[in-house]
Amino acid sequence: GNTAIIPLTCKPRDLWHLRYGHASTTVLRKLHLIKSTFDSRKCVPCLRAKKTRKPFSPSDSKAEAKLERIHSDICGQFPDSEDNTTYNLIFIDELTRWAHSIDLKDKSSATLKEKFSEYIAEVERQTGMKVKKLHVDGGGEYKGQLTPILKSLGIKYEPTPPRTPECNGKAERMNRTLNNMVRAMLAQANMPNSFRAHNLLSGTY
Repeated sequence: GNTAIIPLTCKPRDLWHLRYGHASTTVLRKLHLIKSTFDSRKCVPCLRAKKTRKPFSPSDSKAEAKLERIHSDICGQFPDSEDNTTYNLIFIDELTRWAHSIDLKDKSSATLKEKFSEYIAEVERQTGMKVKKLHVDGGGEYKGQLTPILKSLGIKYEPTPPRTPECNGKAERMNRTLNNMVRAMLAQANMPNSFRAHNLLSGTY
């Protein structure tokens, strides 16, 4: 692999670009509490890590309250992770776009049941509201032991047709954004892919 050190491409006053996981200039301008004039188009790690693709077809958002609809997807498989993390599970609230990222050792039905139960308990306790719908891709990972949990909690299960990631656009877009950030951060710090899972958590934060 390439072991060359990538030089720091921004001045100290513009380190917010790095601190926010190589956020674009447009995103930095929206953060009124910081001052950054950095032009992300000149960032070498960004150019190396971020590739464009056609956008997914927009879907009308009908959520009118927090936790009314949660979008979820699994990202991975990661190579040679430091903590044996193999996959990343993400949950996104449709209304607020608040993202919750969870490391997974595997994507078995039992593991998803455990992590989903923990997620539900945390967000419902913190918000005082209830999750009503779970929107996921149709790959089948969310079936099995998770199905009885959804039924017992009265959560509507919304799987998309198989092999149609564009129908799960919000989660797919978030995964794309996070992976762009991770690739740029790894390139900037000259770190190996074994830190990819750690950087995904950092990017979500």
